[in-house]
Amino acid sequence: ETYYGVGLGDIGVSFFGPFDEIDIKVDATTGGGSLLNIPLESSEFLLDKGFVNFDYKSDRDTSSRSNDPFEAIRLSGADFEMNLSFTPEADVRVIFDQSVDEVLAAKGSGDLRVTVKRDGTFEVFGNYLVESGDYLYSAYGITAKRFLLRRGGVVRWTGDPYNAILDVEADYTGMRAPLDIFLSEFIVSASESVKNEAKSRTDVALQLDLGGTLFQPDVNFDISFPNVTGELKTYTDNKMRSLRTTENGINNQVFGLMFFNNFLPSNNPLANIS
Repeated sequence: ETYYGVGLGDIGVSFFGPFDEIDIKVDATTGGGSLLNIPLESSEFLLDKGFVNFDYKSDRDTSSRSNDPFEAIRLSGADFEMNLSFTPEADVRVIFDQSVDEVLAAKGSGDLRVTVKRDGTFEVFGNYLVESGDYLYSAYGITAKRFLLRRGGVVRWTGDPYNAILDVEADYTGMRAPLDIFLSEFIVSASESVKNEAKSRTDVALQLDLGGTLFQPDVNFDISFPNVTGELKTYTDNKMRSLRTTENGINNQVFGLMFFNNFLPSNNPLANIS
């Protein structure tokens, strides 16, 4: 697999210097119908614009060569620079796992500078700001939930294409679950009315925080209860504070919600899944 897609919009190309040591500069702005796919399981990189064809050969040892396709890109006799302005009309898809359709699809804006030097150095600089989109998050390839991206998320490149920094948040709000199992240790001595209220399904909002880097993403979750009030809210607040003190407390409860549409009891072996 390679980076691939469709580019529609405004583009200007300039050539400088002798042909055997040419400098190529591209200024481009995306338009409607543009699509960039970034398959993160890829072991290759190819940029093919017809008149320019870049490929790579790694100078690393065998153990790292297959995992680092951007490490060295051979571009004989030419320096290449692209200044690319993304507009919200363009679609960007980050493909985390094609086999289970785990894809982050976004619309946004930003300016990126892509350079490939004669010595093989490949770098990307700039920020991409998320306006809208969704992330189909797959849990262990078994079940998936579509989270809506929050406006304001950022993907930030500072040189190394692998170390593009992720700071993206997304929400899933189509879930309802009872709270009696979740709050079992808190409502033991509560009134019958509170216990009955806890048995009724209520809205549960999941927040997904996507950090780390493009090729080493770090996914964490948070849980909120938008319609819970009164005594039950006190119990849910206390429970969430307790879960945040454990390494996988919140993530394990999200596991239960995604797989069983319910919370896991604290003493359930599944609640210890990391």
